[in-house]
Amino acid sequence: LAAYLDEDDLATLMADVGDATRADGEHIDPAELLAELRLIRERGYAVAVNERVVGAASVSAPVVARDGSCDTAVQVAGHAPDFDVDAVEQLSVD
Repeated sequence: LAAYLDEDDLATLMADVGDATRADGEHIDPAELLAELRLIRERGYAVAVNERVVGAASVSAPVVARDGSCDTAVQVAGHAPDFDVDAVEQLSVD
């Protein structure tokens, strides 16, 4: 959902990232996060592996209202070793 924030709310979020880390301990670089959020918005879905829970993987997509706002998303999650990241793009809809 962060990928669909307006610019002011996105700036607030980015200011709060600071020393945040992913579940695997990887530091979250604010510039990289911002680039990732823009990519998510462009392609219409997000892929996460070991971000919140080590060993978990997921694909999520926004549910965008007719007016372009977004306050809901759907997610499919599973065990990371069984997750084929490369297949996600092949399964996505243009």
